Amino acid sequence: MGRPFKKELGFISNTISYAETVDISTIERYLKYHRKERFIIVGSGGSFSVAQVFALALNYCGSFALACTPLEIINYANSAENTNVILYSAGGGNPDIIYAYKLCKKLEFHSVFVICLTQNSKLIRYAKEKNDISFFECKNLFGKDGFLAVNSTVLVVSLIKRLLGDNSKICNVELPRGIDSCLKRNSVVALGGRWSMPVVCDFESKCTEAGLIHVMPSDIRNFAHGRHHWLAKNTDTSVICIISPDEYDLAKRTLDVLPEHIDKCIVLSSNIGIGATEELLICAFQIISRLGELKGIDPGKPGVPPFGSSLYRLNYNLVKDAERLDYVCSSIIPRMSKRKLSVIGSMKNRKTVVDSANRFIDNLSKVFFKALVIDYDNTIISDNNTKCRCFELCLGYLNSFAKAGIGVCFATGRGKSIRDQILHCFDPESYENTFISYYNGAITLPLTQSLETCDDTCDELSDVIDDVSNDSYLCDSVHITKRIRCITCECREAFEVNNVFKRINSIIKKRGLIGVSVVKSDHSVDIVTNDVTKKNSIDYMRNAYGSAVLCIGDSGDEFGNDFELLDSEYSISVDKVSMALDSCWNIASLGIKGPNATAEYLSALKWEGNGLHFLAHYLYGAGKCRKN
Repeated sequence: MGRPFKKELGFISNTISYAETVDISTIERYLKYHRKERFIIVGSGGSFSVAQVFALALNYCGSFALACTPLEIINYANSAENTNVILYSAGGGNPDIIYAYKLCKKLEFHSVFVICLTQNSKLIRYAKEKNDISFFECKNLFGKDGFLAVNSTVLVVSLIKRLLGDNSKICNVELPRGIDSCLKRNSVVALGGRWSMPVVCDFESKCTEAGLIHVMPSDIRNFAHGRHHWLAKNTDTSVICIISPDEYDLAKRTLDVLPEHIDKCIVLSSNIGIGATEELLICAFQIISRLGELKGIDPGKPGVPPFGSSLYRLNYNLVKDAERLDYVCSSIIPRMSKRKLSVIGSMKNRKTVVDSANRFIDNLSKVFFKALVIDYDNTIISDNNTKCRCFELCLGYLNSFAKAGIGVCFATGRGKSIRDQILHCFDPESYENTFISYYNGAITLPLTQSLETCDDTCDELSDVIDDVSNDSYLCDSVHITKRIRCITCECREAFEVNNVFKRINSIIKKRGLIGVSVVKSDHSVDIVTNDVTKKNSIDYMRNAYGSAVLCIGDSGDEFGNDFELLDSEYSISVDKVSMALDSCWNIASLGIKGPNATAEYLSALKWEGNGLHFLAHYLYGAGKCRKN
């Protein structure tokens, strides 16, 4: 099984050169957008070492990250709302990473990003099926990886090094004298430092996987807290310290304290930081190669016993385990309640939240709607992708509703671009029932009427425009557009939205303006006068159709641009919810959000003589939704 290990090592220099040519912009955009947030990095087997390197790199950049195995994901279930997940797999086909992917969707983590070094793998195909899952795939330049995944490990660590902007070069670090004496022992204590601990863990993993030697990994200081006692009771043990130059003094002083009869050596990199991780990783592979020679075992082809194959393919279901432990709420009321409680932040309010969820569903089941007000970006369309099947599906439902006489109003922060995108998706006979509420409710027009360019900037905003335009940070970060009673600051990079939002709020506060509000979406920040609100869209449709209005949006949180839209009696979110218990509930199926959730909602609405209403099967079909 696998390639000869020496052949694997022969590809390493080419792998590093190849890593310098790979387009990593997808990973860069994802990390920039979620920078300063919380991450868990998931990997199994040798991929767990990569997860440790990735977590180390993210912590270095100011995020908070932990590496975990697929089985450990459930430990983070109660903080899923505020945690991002990066799933890493070299081949993308092992059962553990597939189960991990499914569990992440069910637990509804803040975001999920997939990294795979095999194109069109099973894991990537799953990610492609969901429009809200980002992924990175890369061609394996040297074909199927070997048993110990040497080149895939080197490749992804080199990519992480590029993400950190480290341009250090690999040096030919020679293995220390005395390494053979250390490797001839029955067991090895492997010590590491800050940037080398992932290498130490990978060394242990590969030695164990190939059946070469018993390795006990530890960081160089944790070793001093009792682990050294192993050496006193087990004299046929050596110590190998794998570290970078900034920890050399500590390593030397540590080994100097050990008795002279203990074989010991230091494997030292020439680089520091992530450069040391990459360099020491290759050194560890060389040690493993030498160990294989001494033991008469080819680490690349160690042979796998029958029970090993059975263990690898063992069938289990993480999702069912999570359901059994009440982490995954499949029924509608529990999942609605969990989403609200993640915002409210106190389990003490659970009974109140569950009772409120039941009342909301009961009310929703009884009402007939003759009008809908629906957000556009990230509710109907994602990443401005008009070719997406989900976009077409949502507009198809809305077109059929409008043809049947239901009023449909798009409430958006956009200007004329929305009309250009949706006009051809509606039949002429549906035009009279289709409306667009532009610039977050500043003006509502029928689909038949175009929005003419308007520079209707009121006095409250005139001074703000100058302040925003002249601000040294904002002028570099946003594109500013004056609109009807609104200033739109479109962020050049999506990850800047929160900083732009805070900066603009500070400008408004400094001026003491009380007639102006600031709202944000995933890509822009809008400064509006207080009479500009998406509630205007609701009032417009209620007056026009004389009935209850169903409202759908994605940013229902306190500073989201759908907060006021989803503060109405019959409002459902496809993503973020507010703390309100009488509105802004997310009732979508587990793992579904954005346009996918909108399509689900619209498919559950059926026309009867009195208007649209939700199917009872959708609201009560699980049979357990009234659990208190």
